[in-house]
Amino acid sequence: MLEEDVIKIKECHEIRWLAFYKAVEAVYKSYHSLVTFFRKYPSAKGKRSIEPFLAMFLDYRFVYMLHCLMDILPAVAQVSMILQKQEVDIASVASAISGLKDTIKISKKGNGYHHKLFSEKIIKRRNEKGVLTEILFKQVKLTFTKATTKEASEVRVQLCDNLCKNVGVLAMRSLSFMSDEERQEYGNKELELLIQHYSEERKVKEVTSPLSLTQRPAGLNGRCVRRL
Repeated sequence: MLEEDVIKIKECHEIRWLAFYKAVEAVYKSYHSLVTFFRKYPSAKGKRSIEPFLAMFLDYRFVYMLHCLMDILPAVAQVSMILQKQEVDIASVASAISGLKDTIKISKKGNGYHHKLFSEKIIKRRNEKGVLTEILFKQVKLTFTKATTKEASEVRVQLCDNLCKNVGVLAMRSLSFMSDEERQEYGNKELELLIQHYSEERKVKEVTSPLSLTQRPAGLNGRCVRRL
């Protein structure tokens, strides 16, 4: 009916980049269908409201970052798959990491393929005074504020900067040019951060605003959100 391919919505796991990418890809490909579903979904008493999901999907920042992630996550997933092989080829790892760094740099500048696609498909309407009054994406009217576009751009740059910093841990550096003291300490700080991150219990925070890029809709448990 919606003239779109049948897509399975993957469950998103924080430590599985491939699953994370597949989950985001499914949402990206079925965005218009999901919006249509959320608008038609009945708000029956005793059931969780679907409105927070719809509000999130109609937020300009959500759609903007969805395209940004589609530029970055495939390269991240590729590196993840290579590192999970039983016999790792160093040459393949070096090539994949180099490609990931280039992808992040391109995305930071706003020159990613999906970012450009978003810019081409987005329709911005202004009044006679030049003030932005409406933003449309695939015939869907998005919600925004005066600072929305600037905020989305800042989040994209911050995400790319953080990824570059983390990818730096995987950089191939010759130990032969390092002193004995440097070799003893090399990687300890990064390893400590990883151990601390994955050894702590992950807590699901409740959300007060459905429009936040970093929060989940209120009243919905973590499992439901991850399935989206």
